[in-house]
Formats: sequence, C-alpha cells, structure tokens
Amino acid sequence: MHGTFPDFDPSAVSLGEAPPLVLDHAPEGGSRFLLPAVLFPLLVALMLPFWLVVVQLASDPAARAVLTARPMVGVS
Repeated sequence: MHGTFPDFDPSAVSLGEAPPLVLDHAPEGGSRFLLPAVLFPLLVALMLPFWLVVVQLASDPAARAVLTARPMVGVS
C-alpha cells in the first residue's frame, strides 16, 4: 500500500489503542564528531575579521586615535 509504514501492521492494533511511539535519537559512529569538526573551522572563519580588527587597534596608535576621535566609526 502507498502511504503506510512498512513496520506497522494495522491488524495487530485494536480500535481503541494506538501503536507505541518510540523515539530513539542517539548519535551513531563518527557522526557525533562530524558536527563539531565542521562547526569549529566555520566559527574560526566567522570570527577572524573581528580578531583582525582587534589586533589592528591594539598595535596601531593611529587606528586607536581615529576610533577615539570618532567613536561612531567603530559602530558602523
């Protein structure tokens, strides 16, 4: 039949009862290491421009002077 679950037998269930619902969500194998392995380099790539700005401000007195004179430059 189309649209039915292959492991569900409707003749095994009486009219008043519903089949038990079993949710099993456990990571298997190496997949539990895959998500952090992908997300960590992504996080580093996203934070790199902010880190470069902080390093520039820490090492260049002229950049700090511009930010001190015009603080709205740092917001935009």
